Amino acid sequence: MPFVKNNLNIESWLRSSHQSFELLDDAEYKKVLNNWKNKFDWNLEHNKYTSKGENAMIAMESLLPIGAFIFNFPGYGKLPAPANRKEKAYGYHVKSLQIIDRMLFNQSDSIVCDSDFHCTCIYTHEWQGMAAPQYYEKQHDLL
Repeated sequence: MPFVKNNLNIESWLRSSHQSFELLDDAEYKKVLNNWKNKFDWNLEHNKYTSKGENAMIAMESLLPIGAFIFNFPGYGKLPAPANRKEKAYGYHVKSLQIIDRMLFNQSDSIVCDSDFHCTCIYTHEWQGMAAPQYYEKQHDLL
């Protein structure tokens, strides 16, 4: 039984906004997580975001349209407000992300990353309280 599940809210939004997407299977999801961690883990660990809060979301939106991954990383402790480990893992590859729904992405603890892993925005359910979205640009590769 696969551990990567579909997120009905995100899928509904992707369909209604006419975006071409694919649900990642378990192997693809793991590969995305490994690539994402390799590119951004150092920045997350050292709190080296490029922008935060409203500016983080604007930075990601300024890149649109882009090929992107939309996923979550339940229980990952380096996120500004980690999603509960019991949350279902989800992941999508969007051929050309045209728009972003800030409310949906924050509520879903989404991570949006361009397909080439040059930049990422971490959305958080705590966006109006304890933690703000953070935008990172790749600066360090882990060995």
